[in-house]
Amino acid sequence: VAASGRARRFVATPLAAQLTTPERTGGRETSRHADVLAFLDTLQQRGADLRVGTLGTSTEGRRIPFVVAARPMVHPPADAHATGKPVIWLQGNIHSNEVEGKEAAQMLLRDLTLGELRPLLDSVVLLVVPIYNPDGNEQLGPGTRQRPGQNGPAIVGRGVNGQGLNLNRDYVKAEAPETRGALALIEAWDPD
Repeated sequence: VAASGRARRFVATPLAAQLTTPERTGGRETSRHADVLAFLDTLQQRGADLRVGTLGTSTEGRRIPFVVAARPMVHPPADAHATGKPVIWLQGNIHSNEVEGKEAAQMLLRDLTLGELRPLLDSVVLLVVPIYNPDGNEQLGPGTRQRPGQNGPAIVGRGVNGQGLNLNRDYVKAEAPETRGALALIEAWDPD
């Protein structure tokens, strides 16, 4: 109760570690690879209904995480379909100069596992690859050069991966480790 006798209203907010980089910076910055990994670690430490795995390793040696969010947790992948729930694939950051998907994926994982969207996790099995192109993500440069005309952070990653490939166009040749990892994960989990 405040000194004036009026009751104060306390609003629960996520811990600072549970905020994404753009949430902490008012949209001025985007998450680096290490920020995404730390965010996922923090969700696990807080008891989120998720499991973090590795889709593969990028050309430049960065881990590409994937997340399974489900309640109850499913493992192995065949158990996901046995639940009768839709298995949904969500992938962000295929072009690292388009940062919104990476940030939205982190926020969605937080809100589905620890936040107010938690009841929705009873109805789906969600596979999330929040940072599909970690090498491009770390090749930061001015947004005016990397993604002209985009309304977003001043500094963003490149659209191509560490091999210089546009990952959006690699699903037939599968030359990139990101693509090969995604294809293996999709084959194992068979998302709807």
